[in-house]
Amino acid sequence: MHHGPEFAVVFISIVALLIGAVMRIVSSKTGFPYTIGMMVVGIVVGMLFGDSGVVHGHEHEGGLASVLMLGAAIDPHLIIFVFLPALVFESAYAIDVSEFRKSLGAIVVFAVPALVLSTLMVAGVMVSVTSSSWAWSWPAALVFGALISATDPVAVVAILRELGVSKRLGTLIEGESLLNDGTAIVVFTLLMALLSGEVSEFSISHALFEFIKVVSGGIAVGAVLAFVFSKWIGKLFNDPMAEISITLILAYSAMIIAEGLLHVSGVMAVVVAGLWMSGQGKTKISPEVQHFLHRFWEMLGYIANTLIFFLVGLVIAVQAAHAAPMDFVMIGVTYVGAMLVRAVLTYGFQPIANRVSEGVSSGDSAVITWGGLRGAVSLALALIVAQNENIDPELRRQILLVTAGVVMLTILVNGSTIGRLLSKLGYDEPPMGERLRLLAARSRALAGVRHEVEEVSRDLRTVSWGEVFGRLDERQNALNSELNEAKQALEKAPEATRVAAYWSRALDVERQAYWSAYDHGTLAAGAVKRLSREIERQADNFARGHLDAPPSRLPENISVGLFGGLFGGTGDAFEQSALTYDLSRAEAQAADQVLHALDAMTDVPEEILAPIKETYLGYRRAGKERIEDMRVNLPEMASAIEERLARRIELNFEREQYESLGHHGAIDHDTMEEQLRDVDVQMHQLAQLTTSVPIPETAVLVATTPMFASLDAGARELLADITEEMVLRPGDYLFHQDDPGSSLFVIARGAVNVLLGKGEMVVDTLGGGDIIGEISLLTGAPRTASVRAATSVTLGKIERESFSALLAKSEHFEGEVWMAFARRSFDNYLRRAGRFGHLSGAQRSQWVDSGTMNCLEAGELTGPESSRYVLVVTGEMVVDGVVHGAVALAELGSDRRISCTGEGRAVFLGEPPERSDSP
Repeated sequence: MHHGPEFAVVFISIVALLIGAVMRIVSSKTGFPYTIGMMVVGIVVGMLFGDSGVVHGHEHEGGLASVLMLGAAIDPHLIIFVFLPALVFESAYAIDVSEFRKSLGAIVVFAVPALVLSTLMVAGVMVSVTSSSWAWSWPAALVFGALISATDPVAVVAILRELGVSKRLGTLIEGESLLNDGTAIVVFTLLMALLSGEVSEFSISHALFEFIKVVSGGIAVGAVLAFVFSKWIGKLFNDPMAEISITLILAYSAMIIAEGLLHVSGVMAVVVAGLWMSGQGKTKISPEVQHFLHRFWEMLGYIANTLIFFLVGLVIAVQAAHAAPMDFVMIGVTYVGAMLVRAVLTYGFQPIANRVSEGVSSGDSAVITWGGLRGAVSLALALIVAQNENIDPELRRQILLVTAGVVMLTILVNGSTIGRLLSKLGYDEPPMGERLRLLAARSRALAGVRHEVEEVSRDLRTVSWGEVFGRLDERQNALNSELNEAKQALEKAPEATRVAAYWSRALDVERQAYWSAYDHGTLAAGAVKRLSREIERQADNFARGHLDAPPSRLPENISVGLFGGLFGGTGDAFEQSALTYDLSRAEAQAADQVLHALDAMTDVPEEILAPIKETYLGYRRAGKERIEDMRVNLPEMASAIEERLARRIELNFEREQYESLGHHGAIDHDTMEEQLRDVDVQMHQLAQLTTSVPIPETAVLVATTPMFASLDAGARELLADITEEMVLRPGDYLFHQDDPGSSLFVIARGAVNVLLGKGEMVVDTLGGGDIIGEISLLTGAPRTASVRAATSVTLGKIERESFSALLAKSEHFEGEVWMAFARRSFDNYLRRAGRFGHLSGAQRSQWVDSGTMNCLEAGELTGPESSRYVLVVTGEMVVDGVVHGAVALAELGSDRRISCTGEGRAVFLGEPPERSDSP
């Protein structure tokens, strides 16, 4: 009976998945890696049925065995466009983005320059070893070097996850495999054009340009698509089918658009899309959907891995069946050469990786070297070579054969022994603190089981409960014994290990507090993710011996800076402030729970416990202070945030009640679903709501400052119209020293610090009613200092054009503005010049306020009788034959005569105030 290719696809998939289900059982009982088992089964099936039927491209004759063997003739583009998007996206989405970012420098070093050198070195090895037999040319050897240097993420990730490698090392190896894979495909494509005769000569400059274009193009495609699709997902709420479907579309559209349409790196596009969704885009996914989304991609990854490793086995079996004895020798030599090249490059680039990233140890390099498995990507590229009719048939056979052999050896030899390497290096043992935490959790769980069994035992009287309780007590005693042994081992451990272990217990309580708050609706999804990442970062630092705890959970979790805080009165400002509130509230409450737990830890030495307590006392204090600061300085914002929080808690409790009623049968399933949909709609509306908190009294507060007090009613109305409200959070910068500026700021509420120099020395603290930025506004000069919020701050912002209109309304006001400018300029001048250092800031202001401001024209002028000094505010003036340009302080001669070279402004000053002990 004749079957079409669609039958073959379905049949091979069903057989592979059936074998996979059996292999899962075998793997769980024997501990043998599942993916290696699938490849071995594929090889066995290929050897058994390799001669069944006759394969003619996509047509076939014979029985089901021949249909099954069609898998050995898999189209390489099927691997690239069907399997890779699912596997690469799932891997990138599962990566811890914060860990990836920390290891990015090392990942790039190993994935780009190391791979290019690997291509050259492996090519050199192949030219040498084939010189007396196959006689490969340099183009052929380079193509092989590129495809065999790719450490396939499909193979690597599958093995690492089964072995449970530490998150840091797993991220480093997994990230290197993902980027290495994309780089290898780009290099292979460039070299393939030379081997197939598409280009007659190879230009390094052209190849470099093409490489940069293809890689950067893939990155751009992935970033743009991820941004667009994450925005789309953000419009949905609690819609698992739609949200999961969009991520699936994203993965495959990234590959199709990049690789298929634009001819840039599809793998890079998929990697970037997956990383974006793992980080920035994850907050767009509904909290209730995230669990389903992870399960979906895990399932998709499992299916793809099952199929691809089975098919790899079939291809290897077919190639081995046609190999001569000498071919196997060549495969062995190539495998050894490829592994030696990887070892040399990994250890050779280790110092460079340590300069651009967190430390890579010699043990890490050993694991990276031995974990360099080759798999489906190398085989797919070799199949592309094998199907290119412009290349010599014998060369095609040789490249595919050697590739299949090296893939088999890396997966069988390296994959099956990497666990022993990890064990020898001690990488398979969890840190002592984590082991204690796990044992304690198991002990609590077992105690809970016993309690529940006691409740059930009252109803089931025919059961021999004595035996049941005996088994539970036996397990509990064994667990307690293991726990005591771990505690004794911890007491004998070095102090750093003991500190890290006890800290891990505190972090465990803190982590539980955050997720409990999230479950009860009192902590938003974005906040709990940020806080959890912060805890993971600290736990990882402890594991590396860095025992210093951060002073607060907030600085590492929220952007502080010019672009993070200048959102006065907008929805963005509200969301930023709401996030700050959420983080601060959670930090204080979690710290409270940790402190209670620490009080109960009587087995912890006081010298270790005291610093941990002090840290969490600081967290509790810092969190509460930030909330109180917001309530005092931003009462409208705090009130709106707390009202929205209350609404979120209300809806969350309502959802729990309907679920409880449905679970206990008080309402039927359809009624429960209908009510839950209604609650979901309200929760979605609340989540999408852009809250803008007006601060109506800002303009009023600005108008009451001394500088604006002289304005008449009409000018005050104009002032209200041109004043733009702004909000700064503590730590936000209003502007930085030397920034260009064209606006003036008036502090309505709160306080800011004025900072000078690279060290940001605090030279002044300004509060309600103070003016900032008048120098840049009046003269166009760069900002003379940085200004940073000390508390939550409400300001009024006035742009230069609007300010000019206000000046035209009041001549007297213009003088007030210039006097404020003179006051600030005088203060800055005296600080720089070092003159009159005995004067306090208040006395400097008092001195200039006592002077007389004059608008000067070209010519000579005599100062007032009481004047002893002249402050040159703008322009140039000659005093006693010396030219003084603005800003300068000159002592007048006995005749008090000055000469102006043009228009300018000056303040005539009397004697300075008397010496003060104040700073």
